[in-house]
Amino acid sequence: MKHLLSLLMLCVALFGTSQAQTDSSEYLLNKLRSGIITDSERKELKTLAFGLQNSGQSLDESKHDYTAALTLVSKAITIFNSLGDTLNEANNRKFKGYLLGRFDKFAEGKAEIWQAIKLFHLKNADWGVAVSQFDLSRLFEFENKLDSALFYCDIAISYWKGKGNSARIFLDQNMLINLLTKLNRLAEAKSAQSQSFKMAENPEQHWQGLLDFYMVSENLYKAAKEFKYADLYQKLYSNKISDLKKEGFTAISYFQEAK
Repeated sequence: MKHLLSLLMLCVALFGTSQAQTDSSEYLLNKLRSGIITDSERKELKTLAFGLQNSGQSLDESKHDYTAALTLVSKAITIFNSLGDTLNEANNRKFKGYLLGRFDKFAEGKAEIWQAIKLFHLKNADWGVAVSQFDLSRLFEFENKLDSALFYCDIAISYWKGKGNSARIFLDQNMLINLLTKLNRLAEAKSAQSQSFKMAENPEQHWQGLLDFYMVSENLYKAAKEFKYADLYQKLYSNKISDLKKEGFTAISYFQEAK
C-alpha cells in the first residue's frame, strides 16, 4: 500500500510538472511569435521544450502513457520549430512518429519520421537518420509488414556497426532477433542473439534494452522449442521487472506490447 501511494504521488508530480511546463511554454511562445521575447526568455523557452520532450519520453518509457506522451512531444515540436532548432525538431518528430504507430496511425507516423529524416539530412546528421530508420522499423512491425521492418532495421544496424557503437547495436539487434523469429528464420535469429548475449553482460546496459533482450530471447527459444532456455530468459525478465518495480518503474519490454 505504501509503494502504491508513492507511485501515485510520482504520477501526480509528473503530471503537475508537465502542466506547468506547458503553461509557461505557451506564454513564452506567444512572446516569441510577437517578436518581443528577450534572449533570456528564448533560452528559457528552449529549456522548457527539453522538459516537455523529456517528460514525454518518461511517460512512454516508464508509464506507457502514449496519449500524454504524444501531447507533450507535439508541444515540444511546435516550440523547437518556432525557435528554428532543426535537430531537436527532427528528434522529436521521429519520436512522435513512433508514438503514432502505437495508435495504428501508420501513414501519419511514417510521414513524421520521413520529415525527421529530411531534417536530419539538412544538418548532415547521419546518426539521426539511423535512429529514425529504427523507428520506421518499429512502425512497419506494428503494421505487420515484417520484410519492410527488417529492411530498415538492417540499415540502422549496419550504420552503428560502422561507427562501433555497441550500445545502439545492442538495442537495434533486439529488433533484429524479434523480426527474424517472427519470420521463422531461427538460425539467423540465434546468431544475432549469440552476439547480443555478450553485450548484455555489460553492467552499463540500460534496463530497457535488457528487458527487450530477455523478451526476444524467450520468444526465440519458444519458437525453436528449446524450452529450457526460454524458461531461463523468462525468469531473467521477471526478476528484472521485479527489481525495477522496487525503484518505482512500471517496466515492460517494448516487444511485450508489439502488435
